[in-house]
Amino acid sequence: VISTGGFVSVPVCLVAKLFKADIYLHEQTSTVGLSNKIVGKFSKKIFLAYNSSKKFFKNKETIHVGNLVREEVFQTKGSGKVVQALKKMLVNQEEYPVIYISGGSLGSHVINDTVRCALHNLLNKYQVILQTGDNKIYNDYDKLVKEKITLDEHLKERFFPVKYVESSEIGFLYNNIDLFVGRSGANTVYEVGVLELPSIFIPIPWVTHNEQFENAKVLKDFGLSEILPEGELTPENLVLKIDRYLQKERDINHSGLKKAFPLDAAKKILMEIDMS
Repeated sequence: VISTGGFVSVPVCLVAKLFKADIYLHEQTSTVGLSNKIVGKFSKKIFLAYNSSKKFFKNKETIHVGNLVREEVFQTKGSGKVVQALKKMLVNQEEYPVIYISGGSLGSHVINDTVRCALHNLLNKYQVILQTGDNKIYNDYDKLVKEKITLDEHLKERFFPVKYVESSEIGFLYNNIDLFVGRSGANTVYEVGVLELPSIFIPIPWVTHNEQFENAKVLKDFGLSEILPEGELTPENLVLKIDRYLQKERDINHSGLKKAFPLDAAKKILMEIDMS
């Protein structure tokens, strides 16, 4: 059994252990929750996305393998509405840097609403692609589409709201933006890390063990990212943080990033469980 965590994994792994199955754990975040601490006690081997997680598994064999990364993020070509919108923005990218803002696959009302309030100030300097999600309670996407209609013509071209970014679009998007702004889930942080994308993270404050903040801190320590706590997220602070980040000289530890974010996790895991 290969477990990647979550409370539902504990009973599955316990029963599997009773049937004398080998248990392997892949810890995908920089901090460790109770479920993985329990499963880790009887796992044959523990695979880590981040070396810093090793301290949570004392006296156990841990192997730094990284996280699995979808191949689409490395694609430099693409198709879809986001790609079409971005290609138009690239014409003016030198004057107006392109920012991709995302609250994760489900979107974030807090981030969406902050961007809406800061929209005019942002679009005077930047071009923005905002992934809103499709929340039926707040209807942020519909509100932002209506907001776009009210903009002056020259500003409309600099703003593109979208519910989701498709797999066929994500690589082209990642490889052509100047800045990523958004949540710091495990997969997002890892993709940003392997691509070395300039980034500002707004961690979800209420997740267990402050997981998203710890994920974001990994990239902050390498000089690639900044953190804007949600408690400090206002339209004014968002614009100010972006301005300062894009204007400052960054001292990025490129060699450290490459060691910390390996790209062969699947191969290493299969070799370690002798299934390669």
